[in-house]
Amino acid sequence: MNTFALQRMQVIGLALVVTTVCGLAVSLPAEAQTRPALVRDADNPALQPFREVISASLSSSETSKFVNGPTVPAGKRLVIENASVWAFTSTSDFVTGIWLTVPGATPLTFTMLDPADTERKPVGGGSAIAAYNRPVRLYFNPGEQLQLNVFVDGTTGPRTVNVYLNGYYVNLP
Repeated sequence: MNTFALQRMQVIGLALVVTTVCGLAVSLPAEAQTRPALVRDADNPALQPFREVISASLSSSETSKFVNGPTVPAGKRLVIENASVWAFTSTSDFVTGIWLTVPGATPLTFTMLDPADTERKPVGGGSAIAAYNRPVRLYFNPGEQLQLNVFVDGTTGPRTVNVYLNGYYVNLP
């Protein structure tokens, strides 16, 4: 084989290698784009942040308390994604139930945010706290009012329960 033919085959081989490598480099991002990305559209103007605290203070004679929270505005849906609870009692009193409800809803819809025994810690002076976080996915429609229901076992002293809610409003069409 002459030198010209050999050089020509080397150039063609090199061109095939370069074309293959370039083809792979171009096609890889296209493959990556076919997989769904796990992102949240945080810049979407339809999502408006919601942050609220609903507090209940119970005297030593009260074993339950219902506290009204905010009402969902017209044209919006409320989505709550996180609830944090901070409850303060005496060590002989126990918070047995913390519910988030819609008063008067039929059927009654509620979400339990009850503390686990392991989430209650004595803090000295005859007092105890329960502080914890719950990921939730709760939907409330326009005109619905949130209500905090707190149930306590014991009558030793005053109790306080704060529920911190985080989520967002969505505009309805």
